Amino acid sequence: MKRIDHSINTLLDGNTSKRKRIEPDTNDGNSTTVAVNDLAPCLTTTDIDWLLDGLFEQKTAPSKNDSNLFTTAAFLHLETEVYGDDWNIPFKREEELGQCLLSATKTALVGTADKDECYERFIEVLIPEAFRKLHWSHYVNTWSDKVQLGILEMTELLIDLIAARLSYRPVPVQLLETLGILFDPNSVFQTKNKNQPFERSFDIEELNDCRLFSPSLLSTSSSDTYGWLCQIINRFVLKDGIKNLKAQFQNHQSLTALEFNALLAPFVNCMDYIIKGKYRLLFAKEIDQIFTYIENMNENDFQTKSINNTFELLSTLRKLYSAIWPYCFKRLENLHLNLILKMITQTNINSKMNSLTELAKIIENSTPIPHDVLTEYIMENSILSKALEGNINQTEYRDKVCILVRFIAPYFIKDDVEKLWKMQYRQSHLIVDLFIPLIFAAAVKFNSEQLNHLIDCVYESWKTQTMPMHENSILLLGEIGRTREKESAARILEILWDMTFTNGLSSSMLNCLLRSHYKILSENRPECEEFRRDYSLKCIGLIQRKEGWHARSVKYLNEILHLNPTNNQNLIKDLVNKYDIISVLIESLSNIQQDMWNKMQSNVTADTLVDGHLTFQESTNNHLEPLSFMLKQANLYLILKRAEELWDTLITNKRANTWDREHGFSWFIDCMEDFSYETQFALFKQRVSKLNPIYLCPKGNACFKLYSKKWSRLGNVSTSSIQPIINRDLNALVRVCQGNLTADQSDVIVVCPFSKTLRNSVFNIGGDLIKTFATELKKAPAAPIITIAASGQLAAKTVYILPWKPNTDAIKCCESIRKFVSNAMEKAASDKYQSIAFPAIGCGGYRCSISLVAWTIVDEVYRQLVNYPMSVSFVILPDRMDIYDEFQKQMNLVQQTTEIKSLLVSIGNGSVEVQMGDITAQKVDVIIGNSSSDILKKEIMNAAGTDVEIAYENEYEKNPNSLLVSVPSAFGTSLDHQLPPTWEKSAENKLRFVVPSDSAEYKSIIADFDQTMKRKYTTIIQIERIQNERWYIQYVAHSREFIQRLNIDTEKSLYHGCSQPVADLIIEDCFNRSFAGTHGTAYGVGVYFSSHAAYSHRFTYANSNAERCMFVARVLIGKTTQGNSSVKSRPAGFDSTTDGTHIFVIYHDAQAFAEYLITYK
Repeated sequence: MKRIDHSINTLLDGNTSKRKRIEPDTNDGNSTTVAVNDLAPCLTTTDIDWLLDGLFEQKTAPSKNDSNLFTTAAFLHLETEVYGDDWNIPFKREEELGQCLLSATKTALVGTADKDECYERFIEVLIPEAFRKLHWSHYVNTWSDKVQLGILEMTELLIDLIAARLSYRPVPVQLLETLGILFDPNSVFQTKNKNQPFERSFDIEELNDCRLFSPSLLSTSSSDTYGWLCQIINRFVLKDGIKNLKAQFQNHQSLTALEFNALLAPFVNCMDYIIKGKYRLLFAKEIDQIFTYIENMNENDFQTKSINNTFELLSTLRKLYSAIWPYCFKRLENLHLNLILKMITQTNINSKMNSLTELAKIIENSTPIPHDVLTEYIMENSILSKALEGNINQTEYRDKVCILVRFIAPYFIKDDVEKLWKMQYRQSHLIVDLFIPLIFAAAVKFNSEQLNHLIDCVYESWKTQTMPMHENSILLLGEIGRTREKESAARILEILWDMTFTNGLSSSMLNCLLRSHYKILSENRPECEEFRRDYSLKCIGLIQRKEGWHARSVKYLNEILHLNPTNNQNLIKDLVNKYDIISVLIESLSNIQQDMWNKMQSNVTADTLVDGHLTFQESTNNHLEPLSFMLKQANLYLILKRAEELWDTLITNKRANTWDREHGFSWFIDCMEDFSYETQFALFKQRVSKLNPIYLCPKGNACFKLYSKKWSRLGNVSTSSIQPIINRDLNALVRVCQGNLTADQSDVIVVCPFSKTLRNSVFNIGGDLIKTFATELKKAPAAPIITIAASGQLAAKTVYILPWKPNTDAIKCCESIRKFVSNAMEKAASDKYQSIAFPAIGCGGYRCSISLVAWTIVDEVYRQLVNYPMSVSFVILPDRMDIYDEFQKQMNLVQQTTEIKSLLVSIGNGSVEVQMGDITAQKVDVIIGNSSSDILKKEIMNAAGTDVEIAYENEYEKNPNSLLVSVPSAFGTSLDHQLPPTWEKSAENKLRFVVPSDSAEYKSIIADFDQTMKRKYTTIIQIERIQNERWYIQYVAHSREFIQRLNIDTEKSLYHGCSQPVADLIIEDCFNRSFAGTHGTAYGVGVYFSSHAAYSHRFTYANSNAERCMFVARVLIGKTTQGNSSVKSRPAGFDSTTDGTHIFVIYHDAQAFAEYLITYK
C-alpha cells in the first residue's frame, strides 16, 4: 500500500490491535439488507470474509480503456430501495451498495466519473440519502452487531471513494458533506458504537505518525473509545484523503466559498478527538488563503445568494478556531464584522439585505460573537444609520432592521431617541407607516428614562405641531402603553386623554386617540382596573358638565364598561349607587335631544351630527346600550321613575323622531325583565296602555302586545284607543310579486323619472302619458310628485312620478328611499286610493345594495301603513329572482314582530306542532333534511359528525336517483372512540397542553424531528399536545372508514409548517383547505404534509422572538397517486396525491389530525 508523504504530518495517534475475523454464518445464503422495519436483523451469509477483504487491496489503477466501470444496473436497482419511508439498504459487500461504491471508486481513480450520469446521481443524491439513514436513523439502535459491522464496511468503502474522488477538480461538495456525517461522533451510529475498541487494522509501522484520531485524548475514566471513528479517519488518511484534500487548495484562486467550506467542514464535529497541533500545521496555510479570499470579496459578490455560502464558511471557521486557534478568535471576529460592514455600506439593496440577514442571525444567537463586542461595533460604525438608507418599505428588510433596533435600543442616549422619532419628519404617510414598527421595536426595549424621552418627543410634536402627527404615531403610543409598567402606562393615558380635547380634531384622529387609550385600558392587569375606574369617572364628569365632547364621553364610557365585564361588576355598582349613572345617562339623552332640536330647528335626522363626530343615531345607541348592559350585568332593576323618564324622552316626546321611537320600543322590549313586576305593571298602566296610535310602528305594535299580554288581565286598564290598530292585520295588506309594473292593477303605480328602463316602458304603452308628463313638468318643475291619469294600455288608474336621490352614503340613500315611499303613500291616501304598487328602485342601473333597498322600502311601507292603510304591492321583474327573494325575506322579517314559541294543532288522533328552533336539537325518532338546501344539510352534518356525513355520501353514491336517503343518526350519542392515553383531563376544555420535556412522549417526538430536520434548528422551546376532541372524533371516524374500505392502515406521522397565527387557527378549526395555494400547488390544491421536517421548515415563519412552529400530524394517506398543479380535488379512486417520495396532499379537512405543535428556534 502506498505510504503517505510524511510532510503531511497527519493527526491520528493510539494503540491498536488486530481486528478479529468474523466467522461465517451458514444458516442462510440470502442477501443482507438494512431495512426501516428491521427490529433485530441477522447477518446471514455463507462467508463474511468480506468484512476484511479489500482492506489492503493493491492500488493498481485501472486502465482508462476499461469500459462500464460504474455498475449502472446495480445502481438503478438500488434507487428503488433507498428512497421513501419504507427504505431497504443492502450492506453486504457483493450486493448493490457495495458494488456501486467499489465501481465508483475505480471510476474516480481513472478520472472518468463525471462522464457518467448514473454515477453523478449516485454521488450527489443516493449516497447522502443512504448514509444519512445508516448513520442517523433511530432504527440504528435496534440493529444487531453483525448489521453494525456491515454498516462499518460500507462506510469504509465510501471513505475509499471520497479519498479517490478528491484527487482531481472540481471539489466534490456533496461527498464532503457526507464525509462530515461519517466523521460525526454524535451520529446515532457512532454513539451506538462508541465503546467499540480501537482495533489495529493497520500495521503500526505503516501508520507511523500519519494518525489524525487520538484515543489518548479521550478521558481515561470513560469507556467511550470511539474505535470505529478512529478507524475510518485513519482509513481516510491512508487512502491519501488528506493529501488529495490539501491538493485541492493549490487552485485556491478559482475556489468558491462553497468549495472552501466543503473542504474544511468534515473535521468540524470530531475536533475533540484529533491532535490539534498536527491539524494546525497541516491547514494553517489554507486557512490564510480563505481569509484572503473573504477580505478580497467585492460588491458583485455581496449581491448574490451565494454570499450565504461565505457566511456558512465563516461559521465553519468559527468552530475550527474555537478548537484549534482559540487565541486568534479576535481575528475571525474582525473578519466577520468587517465583511458585514462592507456589505451594508453598499448602495445595492441585495447587498444590504444579505448583510442584515447575517447580522440578525448573530444577534439572535449570542454564541458566535459576544453581544458586548457586537454592540460596540454596531454603535461605532453607525450600522443602524447605514441600514436605514436601504429599502425600508420592503417587509423582510424592515423586519431585519427591527431586530437590529431591538438589539441596540437599550444603549440609546437621549439624542438617539430624538433622532429615532424625527425619522418621520417631512415623510409621506406611507413612509411614516413603515418607520412606526422600528420605533415600537426600540420602545419595547427602552428603560423608563429612555421611554420618557420618547413620550416627550411625541407630546412636544403634538403641542408645537413642528412635525405633522400621523394616526399610526398615535396608535404607537397605545401599543407601548399596553406593554409597559404602570407609571409609563399612566403617563401615556394622560397624554392621550389631553390630546382628545384639542380643537379642530378630525373624526378619524379622535377615533385614533380613543382607540389607543382603549388598548391600554383593555389589558387584563391589576393597574388597568384602577385606570378604568379613573377614566369612567372622568367621562361622567364631562357628561354632567356638558364639557368637550360629552356625547363622545358616553360612547367611551360604554366601551370601558364592556371591558372585562366580570371584573367590572364592582365598578358598575359603584357608578349606579354612588354616582347615579342611570339618571346621568337619561338626562344626557334628553339634553342632547333638546339641543339638537333647537340647533337644527326641528329638522333632526338619524345622520345629523351631534358634536361634529357622532351621528344622532350613534349618540342615542351609545346611551341605551350602557343602560341595558349595566342593568343586566349588575343584576339591577330600573326604578319606575327612571323608566318613565326614558319612555317620555324616546316615545312621547314631541322632539322624538321615528328613529328614536323605533329604538325606544326595542329597548323596552329587550329590557322588560330588567324592571320589577311592580314597575312593569305601572309602566304598562301609566304609559304603554295610553300610547297615542300616531306613534305606532311595527316595533311599537310588538311592544304593546308584549306588555298587554302580561299585565292587562291584572287590572282595569283601558286600551280601547289603540287595540283596533293593533288587531289590524297589516301583513295581509302587503305582497311581493313578479311581473311588469305596467300590467299591475293597483290604483296607483309609482315611477321614478331617473329610471330610464321603467320610465320608457310606462311611456311606451301609456298613450299620451309622455306628453302630459312634459306639460306638467313645465308647469311645476319643483313639484315633489307629478300625478298623471293612466291611459293607453296601463292597467292602473293613476301614475305617480316622483324622484329619489341615489347616494353612495348608505344612510342618505335610505333617507331618500324612505321619503320616496312615504310621499307616495301619503299622496295616495289623500287621493282616497286603496292600493299602490312600487318598483325596486335603485337595483338596476344605480347598482344599489339589493338588501339595503328591500329592507328600507319594506320597513317604511309598514311604518306608513299604521297611518295610511292600503294594499301595497312590490312588483319585481321576472328575471330578477335575486331581488324578489330579498323582498320576500325582508317581509318575513318585518312580519315576525313577536316571537311565536310554538303552535300546536290537533289532527285526528295525532297533533302537529310548529316550533321555532334548531332542528338538530329535537329529541325525535326521525328528522328530515332537504338535499337541495345546502344550509340545512350543512347544519345537520355539522351536528351529526363525520360518521353520518360519510354514511350519507356512501348511501348517495349507491343510490343517486333515490327519492329518500336514510342514514343512522349520531345525535345525542357519542361516537365509540377512545381518547389517546396521553391526553390530560381539563375542566376548562383546553385545547393545548405542554408536554413535559423529561417524558417518553416528548423524547419520541424529538427523535424523529431531530433526525429529519438535519440540524436546521438550535433550540426546542416547547412541544404542545393538541386535544381538540371534536376534531379527533371526526378524524377517528375517517380513519375507520379508510381501514374498512382499504383493509390496511395508511396513517402516517407527517409534518406541516406554518406561521404562529395560522397555527392558532388550525388548532381551533382544523386544517383548512381554503388556504390552499399559499405556498404553491405543485402536487394539487390541498393541504400539504411532508415526512421530512426540514422540508416543512421552509414554510414556517419566525415571530418577533425568532420562534417558529411546526405541526406533527396524523395523516390518512389512503390510496395515493402522483399529483400535479391541475388537481383541484382528490382524483377519482384516490384519497391523496404525492410527489412520489415525502410530500403528501389531502383534500378533506378531517383526513388529518394535528397531534403536536413544536415551537423551536
